[in-house]
Amino acid sequence: MKKLMRFATGFCLITFALAVSCGAEPPPEEAADDNVTQTAVSNPTTEPTTDAPLPPPAIATTQPTSTPAVSEETPTESSFVPSPIDGEGALISLGMSSQAGILLDEYPLEMRDEVAAAIADQSDAFWIELAQRQVALTYNRLHFRPFFYADKGQLPLPPQSLWHIELSGAPTRQTINNHELILMAYTFSSTLLTSLDEPAKAEPALAEVGGVWDEPFILPPDPTQLLQRTSNACLNEGGFPPNSYDSENVDIFYDYTCTADSGGAAGCHRTTLPSLSCLQALNATVGTVETAVRFTRLPWDEALANQVRIGEVVSEDAPDLLVVSEDLQNYRIIYRYFPSNSCALAEGCVNGTGWRRLLQFDATAHNLGAAALDIGPVVAENPLTNMFEYNSCHAHFHFQNYGEFQLGTTSQPSKQAFCVESTSRFSNNELSPLTHDFTCNNQGIQAGWVDEYGAGLDCQWIDIT
Repeated sequence: MKKLMRFATGFCLITFALAVSCGAEPPPEEAADDNVTQTAVSNPTTEPTTDAPLPPPAIATTQPTSTPAVSEETPTESSFVPSPIDGEGALISLGMSSQAGILLDEYPLEMRDEVAAAIADQSDAFWIELAQRQVALTYNRLHFRPFFYADKGQLPLPPQSLWHIELSGAPTRQTINNHELILMAYTFSSTLLTSLDEPAKAEPALAEVGGVWDEPFILPPDPTQLLQRTSNACLNEGGFPPNSYDSENVDIFYDYTCTADSGGAAGCHRTTLPSLSCLQALNATVGTVETAVRFTRLPWDEALANQVRIGEVVSEDAPDLLVVSEDLQNYRIIYRYFPSNSCALAEGCVNGTGWRRLLQFDATAHNLGAAALDIGPVVAENPLTNMFEYNSCHAHFHFQNYGEFQLGTTSQPSKQAFCVESTSRFSNNELSPLTHDFTCNNQGIQAGWVDEYGAGLDCQWIDIT
């Protein structure tokens, strides 16, 4: 069980003590140019012969369904989380079939057979990790779904501990968009548990048992090295400060519908405009696979609910925020150059211009209460609270005095301002909604959700130069 440190709800101040060492839908005009071609080949020079169209618009259907078989194993006493309500909740299954693997183009031709054989000989754990990295690329369009669809809510991924990856067959060498890869087919499955009224709020097609919704995706067959291969063409920075992505956090930004000219605070690209759209960049460097995450409303099954329930409810009538201390262990030290016009310099996130040595780390606050922490609409420079401050460089409002990061006991703390928002659903239970209305303009953390600040986000560091 995660070790959690409690901190006060409402207007709160968090102190994170880090015990680490300082030294240590695609545009129609592009569809004709970006057709996906794929075939299994025994000869790596064989050209693809079959054209596959881009995925159709998302489809909602209603069809009979059955509850997935429940494992005969029962939850252990230490892991079992009791239902926080008397009565039934709602269950939604998730499923996606795809294939993931390694791009061979970047190896010399004379080495490829040997490299492919070595990769094919990897353990199941190797392929499962690649599949998980590809599934993670669905995050942005599922968790920020209301920005892509009118009158629809979030359909968040379940906690990763509930992800199940089933490998299919053996690895095969394939050519996709003239790119040679070695790929493994797999099926992803998981289950969402929530209250009875939430499926309809998230997606009307899921209002009744048996309802089905297919959410389409176009993904890179090799989910590694995305930033190195495609630059920021596939990264949706909308709502984030500029300079918030790096090679390690691209999964929270990936959006296959990004175009090269989508800029501005609400567009895909805030840091710099790329020269290609996401689909153009993928097709030019690694290829694409087309798939969909299928959401299916299941009949109520108490045994299944007991297996997938995560997140104890510690307060039934109020929010209760806790720091996920395990996330603080995800840290790294980098060097970054800051010019005199840097937003980070203007906000006091670094102590000077030029090359700085930065300790980046994750910080996550989990709302384990049954009520949302509802800070509410942003009121600029409200003299009664003085809690919101507009930052013209980042072009959004910050909630002041929310977090304080300090390394050791003698260094000066780095005080940060945040947009308090619900970013991921760490709980999976009947009192944790699937949906919420919180944004940087209406701030808060939904019950069972977390507010995450991942290593790589602008100012999510301590300057240890």
